[in-house]
Amino acid sequence: MAGNSRQKKSSFSLSLRIGLAYLVMLTVMSFNAGVFLVAVAGHAVGFFFFGSRAFKKPAVAAGKTSDLPSMNC
Repeated sequence: MAGNSRQKKSSFSLSLRIGLAYLVMLTVMSFNAGVFLVAVAGHAVGFFFFGSRAFKKPAVAAGKTSDLPSMNC
């Protein structure tokens, strides 16, 4: 049952992110320069405070020298 709760939280989080992304898209499409600048500034501030896992290098496990899988069959 623990996995089910985690899946619900993940689904809710994804739905919230997608919903907010659509709202930002609609406000930017209004062609209002002020709204556009605020949207860009909001994304920049969010990135500054929360960062992005896409650009962070994961910790290397002990003894691991490469990200590639081994060539052993």
